[in-house]
Amino acid sequence: HGRKFGARTVGGGCGVGACGGGDHLYVVASHAVELSFWRWSGATGRGGDGRGWGGWVALEAPPMPRGSVGLGMAVRVAMAGLGTNRVAAVVSAAAVRGHNAGGGALEGMVLVYDIAGGKWSRAPDLPPGFRRAACAGVEC
Repeated sequence: HGRKFGARTVGGGCGVGACGGGDHLYVVASHAVELSFWRWSGATGRGGDGRGWGGWVALEAPPMPRGSVGLGMAVRVAMAGLGTNRVAAVVSAAAVRGHNAGGGALEGMVLVYDIAGGKWSRAPDLPPGFRRAACAGVEC
């Protein structure tokens, strides 16, 4: 797992993706065999949402296909805040050199986190030509 942020997250994992959404920072962390998802708020008092003081809050981990995250896997997560309501994550995972590449690789999987509902959902995967994109934007 990579150290894109040069620091460990509150849960001890290495940050592999982050973005802003509303007044918060959202971070996906890798813990060698699983992913976790965190929200950071720098608030110093009770906010309007009634959720308490600032700091780190553990959220529902992104749903990953079985075997796609584990020892010997490199995970990349490109994230973008979609207004104040959602966070989108493009996930890629592959075996690193010297490890068995059997069956666990994935590219371009798109997950969307509903901030108000606190749930992840799976969106259609990116088309093959865009799967390694760090960011994509579409205006309809």
